[in-house]
Amino acid sequence: MSVTKENMDCYRVRANGEWATICVREWTVGDCQLTSEKVRYCGEILIHSTFGSWGNSWTHCGCRFKKFLSFVDFDYIFTKFMGSDFHRFDGQKSFEALCKRIIEYRKNGSLDKEDARELWDEVHDREDSLSSRSVEAWVEILSQVSIDSRSRDVKRFLEEPWYLTVESDDQSAVGFWRDLWPDFKAALLAEISEPEALSA
Repeated sequence: MSVTKENMDCYRVRANGEWATICVREWTVGDCQLTSEKVRYCGEILIHSTFGSWGNSWTHCGCRFKKFLSFVDFDYIFTKFMGSDFHRFDGQKSFEALCKRIIEYRKNGSLDKEDARELWDEVHDREDSLSSRSVEAWVEILSQVSIDSRSRDVKRFLEEPWYLTVESDDQSAVGFWRDLWPDFKAALLAEISEPEALSA
């Protein structure tokens, strides 16, 4: 067991009533024998903010870590931060998509007028539960609608209710990227460009 103490660059970002403390550490590994790179760039970022806390490390950035952070995109970095939790069940969008699909099935003849009306009424009676709860509740509710229906076409429509869901990006991640990341990125870019400005 060992404990070491290392320094990290700490950035405090405030904007639109939100705040973040972002700590960054970058390092290099020389003489890489496993790759053709002469130097391997590595880094670690830790974020604590009003939107949430995240962190990750990279061991093959391809360039200085702070420069790497200045051009990463939203989906890439938050997938690294959050994994499968980055995309979450969106009850409202799922409900809207479900209604749109009922209309499409009615128009193309997959549901007749009576079946489409029955299904429309059933899902609208349960709108609050379908749009505001979990994916598990969504599946349970639509499975029950299917069981209660006498129509084969409605049962077929609701056969796999989990495929009728829509996911959205985590809203805390969206808020952090919108409100705080731009100022942090600007600070990184200013810092990266300082040596170039001095040498010019």
